[in-house]
Amino acid sequence: MKRRSICRCPSRIGPALALALTLAWMGGAAGAQEAGTVAAPEPPAIAVEQTIPVPQIPERTELLQQTLRRYLETIAPDPAVTRIEASLPEIRDESRTRVQASDTILELDPTFDQLGDLEREWTSTLSSLRNRREVLARRASALEDELAELARLQELWSRSLESAEASQAPREVLEMVAANLAEIESVSERVRDRRVRVLGLLTAASEVEREAMAMLEEISLARAVVRARLFEPDSVTLWTALASAEVSLAWSQIQSSIERDWTEITTFAASRPRAVVPIVLSFLVALVMARYVRDRLRSQAEVKRLVGSATVFERPVSVAFVIAVFAGVLAYPFASRLVWNFMGVLLVVPLIRLLRPITPEPTVRLFATLAVFYLVDRLRDLLAPVDLFGRVLFLGQMGAAATIFWMLLRPARLHALPEGMIPPAWLGGALRLGLVVFVVSAIANVFGFVALSMLLGEGALVALYAGVVAYAAFRITTTLLVVVLSSPRVAWIRFLQARPESLIRGSRRLFGLVFGALWAFRTLEGFALREPVFDALSMVLLTPLEVGAVSISLVDVLAFPLTLVLAVFLSRSIRSVLEEDVYPRVTLARGVDNAVSTSIHYVLLVGGFFLALGVAGIDLGRFTLLAGAFGVGIGFGLQTVVNNFVSGLILLYER
Repeated sequence: MKRRSICRCPSRIGPALALALTLAWMGGAAGAQEAGTVAAPEPPAIAVEQTIPVPQIPERTELLQQTLRRYLETIAPDPAVTRIEASLPEIRDESRTRVQASDTILELDPTFDQLGDLEREWTSTLSSLRNRREVLARRASALEDELAELARLQELWSRSLESAEASQAPREVLEMVAANLAEIESVSERVRDRRVRVLGLLTAASEVEREAMAMLEEISLARAVVRARLFEPDSVTLWTALASAEVSLAWSQIQSSIERDWTEITTFAASRPRAVVPIVLSFLVALVMARYVRDRLRSQAEVKRLVGSATVFERPVSVAFVIAVFAGVLAYPFASRLVWNFMGVLLVVPLIRLLRPITPEPTVRLFATLAVFYLVDRLRDLLAPVDLFGRVLFLGQMGAAATIFWMLLRPARLHALPEGMIPPAWLGGALRLGLVVFVVSAIANVFGFVALSMLLGEGALVALYAGVVAYAAFRITTTLLVVVLSSPRVAWIRFLQARPESLIRGSRRLFGLVFGALWAFRTLEGFALREPVFDALSMVLLTPLEVGAVSISLVDVLAFPLTLVLAVFLSRSIRSVLEEDVYPRVTLARGVDNAVSTSIHYVLLVGGFFLALGVAGIDLGRFTLLAGAFGVGIGFGLQTVVNNFVSGLILLYER
């Protein structure tokens, strides 16, 4: 009986105990969830090696030697650090010279154009310094890691030496360990020396970087001051300035200005001794290419679409010169104002030579007049510190520009342009707007509103100069496209030969948009409107509109259809290339070509749709709920459509 009762106790206690343990575990888990903390399993502790066993010391010595040799290789002179070390003193001296020149310009009530040039120069300097600082910072971080590893090795071998001495290891083993410690200390000392040099360079680069950032802040403040005082007189009236002019003082200021400009040019040339290399190489390559294109155009002059374009490359030296100058601009986008002005002067004659045979005579005369205006602008830059001479020259420019625009507003002159070049209504509106700008600029100059006068007049002139350059670049690039499409080397590409006219029209529209955008960007810079316009556009495009839990911006709304349009365009282009250049050249079974093209079309459309959703900022995880709802709707109401679509796919792949 007792045995029987004892045997039955566990059967009663077991379920109760299991239930209690389960409830306790659930309660603990619930409490942990309510507290917001869930106990995570601790990672296993990594055993740290304390000492090296005596029998392993010879083998570990060999491994140590390999490690130390690797560290010695890493502390060898780094080419990047060596270049930075060699160029940093010159950069520091150039920065100090630029600071003095910038301070001089900032003290003389600079215009928006001058402030923009200063900003480009210091932005270039800051970008270069940041690149150098990042290289030095990475190198210093690597040296710190090496020092930490060497300290760990030194501690390990020190403990191993104590352990070996305590265990009365052989004298040879003790000497080996002592030699290892001495070598570790030697390598550590060399790494520390290298770290000191790198940290010194990093500190020097950071100091120059701080100077550049401080100068950019001063330029930004000066821009704000000029903008705030734009509609206030910042100088005396022109007749007062003429009455109190001192010729000797003005001439000394002109001499100092020329000397300062010459110093800036020589400093730029000394800091970039190879600056002319990309320009010369691009000129030689462009000259060979232009001569080849000229010969090809002469042999294909009977092609209708080449008529009018061939004359551009009849002057290959001018074409090569223009391309070389643009290569210099791309190689040094943040060059100083003087470098830009020098490149602009070099462009005057080649541009006139290129535009003369492809534009009507009235337009050529207008371009020549703009070239004279540009040269006068460069002369006025030399007289920038002399307020009187610069104002008189600028007043003459504004008066001449207003007169020319007034003469061009005659209907006979407007309609003298060839049909299709520029609509007369658009050109007339632009001329009237320019006339108003030039007249207002001249009046503001006379009555002492010099900053406003310079902003309006220089902005209008910059827009004209940029328009001429953009037009010349447009004609050159479109002509190159025509040459490529007409070349026998691409005659085997049926996709290009089947629709040359449509490709040329589409490419001209694309080039027109690109060069038009570049012209608009430069015009906004000329009127000091780039930052306000870009800030306003960013605010309009990126400001989210929140409706409940949904947040969407205008850029998301525009990105969705644009991505879909690009996906459709890509699908059509790929299918056209396959149908005209791939399928006729390969042997395929009946229906395979249609299956491949249709599959690519569906894949690109579906991929473009999901990509458009991602670009628009729509969470694809939430989209699965909508997809589920669509699935239910399809299951109930669109069974026939889905059945037909799937059946069509089956017939397509089964052929």
